[in-house]
Amino acid sequence: MAGLILPQLFVYSLTGSHVVPVKKSITSIPYIPPEIIRIILSLLRDDKKTLTACALVNHTFNLHATPILYHTVSFTFPHTFTHFANALNDIKMRCFQMVYHLDLSSFAACGLQKSSFETQKVITPELLIHILRSFPNLEAFFISKSLESVITLDVLKVLFLECKSIKTVDFYGCADKQFGNILEEFSRLIGRVGIEQHYNDDDETKISFHMTCEPLLSHLQRLSFHECPIISEYSAIIPILAHAPNLTHLDLSGCSISDLTLNFLAGTNAPTKLSYLLLAKCKNISSDVTSSFISKCTQLETFNLFGNRTAIKEDGLVTILRSPSIDNFQILDIGSSHITPLILTVFSLLLKNFFFP
Repeated sequence: MAGLILPQLFVYSLTGSHVVPVKKSITSIPYIPPEIIRIILSLLRDDKKTLTACALVNHTFNLHATPILYHTVSFTFPHTFTHFANALNDIKMRCFQMVYHLDLSSFAACGLQKSSFETQKVITPELLIHILRSFPNLEAFFISKSLESVITLDVLKVLFLECKSIKTVDFYGCADKQFGNILEEFSRLIGRVGIEQHYNDDDETKISFHMTCEPLLSHLQRLSFHECPIISEYSAIIPILAHAPNLTHLDLSGCSISDLTLNFLAGTNAPTKLSYLLLAKCKNISSDVTSSFISKCTQLETFNLFGNRTAIKEDGLVTILRSPSIDNFQILDIGSSHITPLILTVFSLLLKNFFFP
């Protein structure tokens, strides 16, 4: 379709006593392929106001702009969330299917003279469950400390077990004891991991793990417990990791984990699946176990061990830098680690091989 060509029009104007025909041409409107419209509108995904205006241009623009508008639903202030909740029954089912990300991590009542108790009146567990069930294609869910009080056992059951398309879950900064208890209840519900400790002939301690049920969170690919120190390693973190064998991104920064978690991950799919691992401020993990695990991760591209000078020693860091997996690294954050001349030498060799293979 080359465009719409309109016929030429003749406009007659009076010039003295004669009628002179004046030919007036109308320029044709060029045809824009839908793929181009979609690309242009996708560049406006962060400008909701302009994107909303584009959706009102015509049917074609609306068809391409609406999915971008509803792809990520996020809220910062209570009043915007209230407007959305009140309009839930009026929003067409077609729009519900367009929502893939639900972001509540920036939700705050600061400056609005609202206490956490008042915030709980805006978002209740029942309302959150209703919203989660309204989005059948939801792939990512983000929530932070300001709303951790609305996370109940029923919310976790719907989020993890009913939302079959969910791939990313982020509980940034949830450090309340109630949140930790609810996660333990959820792990008890889905099935915990048996941990046995025994000694070999050389009196070395060996730990074995076993599960008696099938993983229930195989659809989960990205999980973050960033700055959640209250979560129990044995009763919550390890059981949830055991039920999520396909994780590619894992953030345990600031969690109270020990070598037990890394030893468990070493016996799962993690060494061949993980491409993103954050262990910043994890003070109870040893250098030997950390370096041994990281050197086995064949797909790892991002590793963060920032904030703990004792987490990795010279020999452990050298083990990581000399492992085959180092070729895949895009980001390696070892800030606060003690850098020695040997480590600098290994780094220089790596850089030399990178620029002059």
